[in-house]
Amino acid sequence: MPRTSNAPRVIKWGISKADYALIEKIVDRFIAIRRRHKIVTSQRDRTMITMDLTAVHRNTCALRLETMLAADDFNLCHDVSGISHHINRTNAELENCFLPRFAAPKRNLRGRTSRSDRRAIKFLEENDFTTRAQRDLKRSARR
Repeated sequence: MPRTSNAPRVIKWGISKADYALIEKIVDRFIAIRRRHKIVTSQRDRTMITMDLTAVHRNTCALRLETMLAADDFNLCHDVSGISHHINRTNAELENCFLPRFAAPKRNLRGRTSRSDRRAIKFLEENDFTTRAQRDLKRSARR
């Protein structure tokens, strides 16, 4: 029976043990960052963040988990907070046009990345997206 637009989508939770371990490390790091800034995080918050990341990674858009774990604090917090804020928990869709910075590029039916995604990846790799304060620190260190 085809799914109608009003019918809720069943959220799939099955991910590999390696992906689950990476998500756990990402959540641990995110919570450590929050604690450093004196933001209280309960066990319920930890569980919700883990479920949000798992649901998005499995159902909506695959995440580059290794890259996300290795990212700087700002970009990691941007994606984790954005996912938690924009996820629709009934169908695991991200709303308000939010796309995580560490979303894996989509592949077409032949298993190839689209030309526009390849251009976007190249652009992101070639450009340094640091904050103004970080750029100012780099400039003052050069002088």
